Amino acid sequence: MAKDDRPADEKYADGTTYTDSEGKKHRRVSSPGTPRGDAYCARTVSQKRTPKVKARRKAWGCKGQKSVKRAAAGGKMGRGDGVCIRGRTRGRFT
Repeated sequence: MAKDDRPADEKYADGTTYTDSEGKKHRRVSSPGTPRGDAYCARTVSQKRTPKVKARRKAWGCKGQKSVKRAAAGGKMGRGDGVCIRGRTRGRFT
């Protein structure tokens, strides 16, 4: 079998599939900000930081032992020129 040279963030991203030891395919799914996410983060906080663990902890939104939902980036774009509707970005892209 050929080695997969993709970066870990792509290889272990949400929606990708893997095959378990019995040959059954599974889809990778994360639920940041939920009790299930908190359990995952608490379980992996002490694991060795391999590229796979880093990628999966990022997908689960782990901050230490807690899982947090990702916040929406910046404000709502209105005019298409990079200026936030609320005017907080002063022309910078968010």
